[in-house]
Amino acid sequence: MLRNKHLLLALLLALTLVAARPSMAAPESLPDYAFIEGLTARGQTYPLSCESRSASDLAGYWGVDAPEIEFFENLPVSDNPNKGFVGSVYGTWGQTPPKAYGVHAKPIAKLLQTYGLDAKARHGMTLDELKREIANGRPVIVWVVGHVWQGTPVEYTANDGEVVTVAAYEHTMLAYGYDLSGIYLIDAGNADRNGYSYKIFQQSWGVLGNMAVTATGDREVTVRQPVENPEDNSTDNSNSGSTTAPGDTYTVRPGDHLSALAREWGISWQDLATLNNIGYPYTIYPGQ
Repeated sequence: MLRNKHLLLALLLALTLVAARPSMAAPESLPDYAFIEGLTARGQTYPLSCESRSASDLAGYWGVDAPEIEFFENLPVSDNPNKGFVGSVYGTWGQTPPKAYGVHAKPIAKLLQTYGLDAKARHGMTLDELKREIANGRPVIVWVVGHVWQGTPVEYTANDGEVVTVAAYEHTMLAYGYDLSGIYLIDAGNADRNGYSYKIFQQSWGVLGNMAVTATGDREVTVRQPVENPEDNSTDNSNSGSTTAPGDTYTVRPGDHLSALAREWGISWQDLATLNNIGYPYTIYPGQ
């Protein structure tokens, strides 16, 4: 529940930190939001080493040491991105095979398996499947176009005769969170964390056929998820409007945004976030 500056009250978070093995969420349950804790990342070393950077960060989350440069050097080389890395890692971003390009999911998953991870290459992965991986504490490497831009799939025939779908500005990011408004990704290029609407994300992810790499390792995972507050059952929180009376709190509803609430209450969103202990990425959730 959010309280405004004039009341100088604190936020009561409707979330839980769940420490468990990776099979937390039941198949039928998919929470409104989930954010994986304990995932660290760095920006890629070479102009075209995004896939190795994402793989290194994913392995590190599971407690496996797979340095980016070492991982890249262990990748096979091919003119077919489904078989190996295409072109020079120092090449210009935005080209398609047989020019400097990068690598797709299968070689990344196969190499992660040699590091001891149960990694799988995915094609045609659904949004619900992606969200379920996150809800279970498993980050996912996703192939997008640029910094989640729109793009155009192109058919390329490799020397081995396989017809492969490729795209200019092929890029990877790590999916680590979602809420009612969209998906949250770590960009392999610079390790920035940003949220994207589901529409924008799916347009970009779909260019290469919803390609991804999932992985499971051995660690205790912590996921921020909503929980039901028993005390709320004794209070009428109908929220017919966002106006609060002295001593009252406001419960966040679907579609609410921090900036909009701040404008309505006549304060800056930064002050509202500070007063309620809301940190980056400054997301609020229904039930707060």
